[in-house]
Amino acid sequence: MNYQTSLSQKLMQERWQITTAMDLFKWNRSIVLLFLCSCCSYKEEHAINREYPIANEQAAIELGKKLFFDPMLSANQEVSCATCHQPSKSFTDGLKTTTLGVTGKSLGINTPTLLNLDQSQFFFFDGGSSDLASTVFNPLTHPDEMANDMSSLLEYLTSDSSYHSKFESAFNTDTLVTSMLLKSIARYIETLQSSNSRFDAYLNGDIALLQGEQMGWFYFQKRSCNRCHIPPLFFDNKFHRESSLTFSIKGEFKLGDKALGRFNISQDTMDIGKFKTPTLRNLIFTSPYMHDGRYPSLSMVLDNHPVQLNEAEKQKKMTDFEKSVIIKFLYSLTDSTVLE
Repeated sequence: MNYQTSLSQKLMQERWQITTAMDLFKWNRSIVLLFLCSCCSYKEEHAINREYPIANEQAAIELGKKLFFDPMLSANQEVSCATCHQPSKSFTDGLKTTTLGVTGKSLGINTPTLLNLDQSQFFFFDGGSSDLASTVFNPLTHPDEMANDMSSLLEYLTSDSSYHSKFESAFNTDTLVTSMLLKSIARYIETLQSSNSRFDAYLNGDIALLQGEQMGWFYFQKRSCNRCHIPPLFFDNKFHRESSLTFSIKGEFKLGDKALGRFNISQDTMDIGKFKTPTLRNLIFTSPYMHDGRYPSLSMVLDNHPVQLNEAEKQKKMTDFEKSVIIKFLYSLTDSTVLE
């Protein structure tokens, strides 16, 4: 049996294994990843179940960046990770709910920024993944996003000579397995750090906030915004229900509907309508806001999102002055260096 015949048979076997894994574990992306990483070996039998740790961090980051911007990773060869996570928009896409995948269908969810994900314990608005590498698997294979399969991806990467040396430098092996692809992209995403805003400089004692920013910081705390949006990351790795969302589950939703939020993962009724707290960094670039992009402006967010007010403030509507200075403070979280 020659190499090409063996390779063809192995690809067919892997496609069957991947399909089976998706059918069996569609609610648990992390388990899917573990199965895939053990079955998608491309060259040698002994590669199965080997982890292949990163051997060269900088090489892995450079490889991950190349993969992140490569549209050839999608089924139609037109959609890259950067199609929806655009650097100029702080790694979002500016759409209410993204429609930039291979089918053009709405995914029913607003594209979140990728900033500071190395500090995140959960990924996706519903927290459906707790591992960044397994998170990368989902858009690569989702039928309405990049719609590819791991066998085809590995076949492309193996056939492209520009990737050979990069994978070998990053992992110190000439064997290519699925986990390498996912780890490299994840490692690049982990470098997308925002820590160079005016507010960061203020925290470091390098500058004083402007008067409006300082007043906004005061009211941000007085209105208890910092309960969920905790500095310096401005998220809390938890799930919360937006106070303006009120609905009954009876007859309106089914498991899998985006509006159910964390419930789709936990199936705990207390989690219905809860979503992961997003960061507030670079909000000037990431409109529209909320998990479904319902609010085009920060003013509308503040009008409709009075969450976790102090007891003494619960009955007091936020004044126009409060909103204006809080927005000034939020703009002080802008870090344009991460867009470069």
